[in-house]
Amino acid sequence: MKIKMYLCGGELSSTRYPLGLGYLKSNCTADIEIVSKSSDLVDCDMIGLSTNSWGIQEAVEILEAAEVPVVLGGQGALWEPLRDLGFAHVVVGEGELAFQRILDGHADKVIEHLQVEDIDSLKFPARGHLDKMGDATALSIMTSRGCPFHCKFCSSNAFWKKTRFHSPEYFIEEIKSLLKMAPQLKRMSIIDDLFIAHRERFFKIAELWMQNGFHRRIELSGFVRSSIFDEEIAVAMKAMGFPRFRFGAETWSDRLLKEIGKGCTSEDHQKVVDIGCRLGVKVTASFIHGLPGETEEDKAITANYLKKNRGRIGVSGSYDFRAYPGTAFYDGASPLETDMRVRSSNK
Repeated sequence: MKIKMYLCGGELSSTRYPLGLGYLKSNCTADIEIVSKSSDLVDCDMIGLSTNSWGIQEAVEILEAAEVPVVLGGQGALWEPLRDLGFAHVVVGEGELAFQRILDGHADKVIEHLQVEDIDSLKFPARGHLDKMGDATALSIMTSRGCPFHCKFCSSNAFWKKTRFHSPEYFIEEIKSLLKMAPQLKRMSIIDDLFIAHRERFFKIAELWMQNGFHRRIELSGFVRSSIFDEEIAVAMKAMGFPRFRFGAETWSDRLLKEIGKGCTSEDHQKVVDIGCRLGVKVTASFIHGLPGETEEDKAITANYLKKNRGRIGVSGSYDFRAYPGTAFYDGASPLETDMRVRSSNK
């Protein structure tokens, strides 16, 4: 069976695979080709689509034009009306075991949260044509699945259900594998919800990272969380090769932070800035505009803190709030009729 897979609603590379689809290609027993253009979803026996909320419309358009069964997964699959459309299967949650069940012919139309308990048992994701990346020096990696926190605006808990971590040893072996395939690699983006979520694991990773000398070869990026960040973590991150500490502030208003279930305070946010200043490491934060219940006073509080910390903190993301399916704020809006993109408010 020939299967072609495509990521809807994302920026696609002709040489690098989206990580989620890369995991399916390397962990499922099928002839899977990952394509970068929807027009290439031809001459196959099945189509597999992964989508976020803003890619649902494209997914439905592909379904309507398809002449073979179409399987849908990804964060967008949390939107329940998709189950009533003509998709052969809808996979809610991670896909490795679910898609293999589909291939084996033992799957219901909707497969929900069929999880890999030990994610170290997974093969490293297929990456695409690393040999054709002569001028590409940056890659992304996932070292965990899920988040132990429960922000009301985030659908991570609804998608992953529980947090699981790759062991430090698994992570280091994947880095070694990538360096063999792409020796020009200079930057690595850790796209976990929260890389430092498991403190003991983080420090073991830091130890192995330094022992292998990766800090001399690779610059790292990834998110921290102000409520669990401290100077000990900061010192280790600086030594590993993080040129900045980036966190999701969302807002600097304590009242609004509580309303959105962030579990952080303005004091926590300020702590990150102060630690970065002491260690000489740049600090950046992302913010969400138009959060439910946000007032002019809340906006002024955030603006005043940014003014107070001018020269000590940068804005790494400025997003418009969207109530995604799977979040506490979801209001039933259809992704087929509503713009779900979090466009920059600075544009």
